Amino acid sequence: GHATKVRSLFIREAVLNSRYFKEAETKEIQGWLFVPLDSVVMEKLAESGMTLDFKRIKDIDKASKFYGAQEEIGKAASEAGVPRIWFDDKWATQDSAS
Repeated sequence: GHATKVRSLFIREAVLNSRYFKEAETKEIQGWLFVPLDSVVMEKLAESGMTLDFKRIKDIDKASKFYGAQEEIGKAASEAGVPRIWFDDKWATQDSAS
């Protein structure tokens, strides 16, 4: 769980906040990015009614748990018309404003 969060954060920064990719490439790639799962994200998912197979990041001990959560987040993101990765940024913004 912890390793996937770090990897997801690193890839997100490399794609969204660097000059490695053209704007069109960034728009395409951001749709593939995973949300870095942590306690804040998991809490927000639970509050929104999403049921996860884990309660803590260290409980993400199988790929199916990680990918299952990402798929559910992706469905919600698709309904909202945004890339899945934006969910983490939106939650972070809301939390820091409180």
